[in-house]
Amino acid sequence: MKKLQFYRRPTAYITAAVNKGRGAVTKLRRAWLSLSVSITTALLMATPAYASAGAAGGTDIWKWLDTALTDLYQKFLSVSTIAACVAASVCLIMMNFSTDDRAVSTSRAWLKRILISWVILNVLGFIMTYLVNLTKGGSYVATP
Repeated sequence: MKKLQFYRRPTAYITAAVNKGRGAVTKLRRAWLSLSVSITTALLMATPAYASAGAAGGTDIWKWLDTALTDLYQKFLSVSTIAACVAASVCLIMMNFSTDDRAVSTSRAWLKRILISWVILNVLGFIMTYLVNLTKGGSYVATP
């Protein structure tokens, strides 16, 4: 006589898959938490050092932060420009050499998204450079 097998419900398979991946998620969360705590601690420890360097070095923490963020933005903009060029070239290659209409329309949509996001990133630099200087101290300052 053959033994009857009882199959699990489909939701039981999903629950088992979620429980199986739960350990990796907690490890990832733990790693992210330790990284964020260490970065925050480093910033909090470095802030008084740069603030006290204002009297000796002739600059304060806000000028240092402005210089650091400007440098970081310039590096981010150069990396994003390279990434946008590579992604746009892949989209153009797919548009030109694909025979599937769905792939062509998808690559055209991605090309539009890439160009719009690249333009937005470049316009942010323009806004921060030129328009912020017009409003110093919260009021409009006319330039001659």
